[in-house]
Amino acid sequence: MNFSILSFYILACLTLVASSIDSSSTSTYTALHQEVLGTEVVHAAVAKPAGVLLLFHGCQHSAIDWWPVQSSCQACIGLPEEVRITRAAAAHNLVAVALSSKDRLAHRCWDATWPVDQSSEIQQVGKVVQQLVKKEGWTKLPLYALGVSSGGALALLLASYMPLQGVCSQVMAIPPAWLDLQNQAKREWPHPPTIFMHMSENDPMTAAGVAQDLKALLAAGVRAAEIKVLPQPVTKGFLSGRIDNLDARTAAEIVEALKAEGMLNPAGFLLQDPRQTSKRWHKILREAVPVTQQMNLNHDESPIHEELNIAWAGHECISDEIADVFKFFHHKAGG
Repeated sequence: MNFSILSFYILACLTLVASSIDSSSTSTYTALHQEVLGTEVVHAAVAKPAGVLLLFHGCQHSAIDWWPVQSSCQACIGLPEEVRITRAAAAHNLVAVALSSKDRLAHRCWDATWPVDQSSEIQQVGKVVQQLVKKEGWTKLPLYALGVSSGGALALLLASYMPLQGVCSQVMAIPPAWLDLQNQAKREWPHPPTIFMHMSENDPMTAAGVAQDLKALLAAGVRAAEIKVLPQPVTKGFLSGRIDNLDARTAAEIVEALKAEGMLNPAGFLLQDPRQTSKRWHKILREAVPVTQQMNLNHDESPIHEELNIAWAGHECISDEIADVFKFFHHKAGG
């Protein structure tokens, strides 16, 4: 893939995604849940690590979202998009390391304060990463950062605080001045290649911010790109292929229930934001698909809700095209 092209225009299709990453596999991998310097951390080792991928969740989320429940992480809840990302990371020999924000009681957002030397959270992340790198023997491995929403802002700011070899910000931009590009010559490391994943059709404000950041990065000689993720139709395969333990029959019943109540257009696309219509579709599914009565449908906790957000393309963690993000990280100039 030629990453000299600024933009990737994507209509993420389940078949294409499945061919690029085996994220639908239910194969297990061990995630260790621990506390490091007072910060909740979950990470999964790989046999032959080629790098370390730091993961920063969005508001109302946690480090435990990125792996399925298992004996070494009994608190893990395994949201589908997050799990697809950590499975893809393992497939690319990346050690995935997820951290939780210090705010565990309110909105659970990251304190992405600028300038970075005034952010106690960024300093804490730096200390935690430094200790883990030393303890786990990762000193010679490249560090990458991927963040979602407020976690995306933190990842972008972290690039000017510690050496990183690549940054991916999902559904988030920051003011160009916060990238601190004017001071990169004073640092001991170059500003890392930076890629944005965002949902431009339903979030023009973030799209505008991404455009400004890209302009600033490219003007400063930093390799940068964006991936635009568009809405997708809600189909049996879309749901059952992305959500572990959701069988095809139940997925088909969910799709038919949404169609019958006018939630989908003839092509299967959502007609309204699932966040704004959650009470309505919750009621529809509870009544038409009895098995969903035993499922968690709450926002930020429900696999079904998360995938409907993806189908709508509205401010959500994105696993589609994650393999292209890893290729972007590894791309060499002139290659």
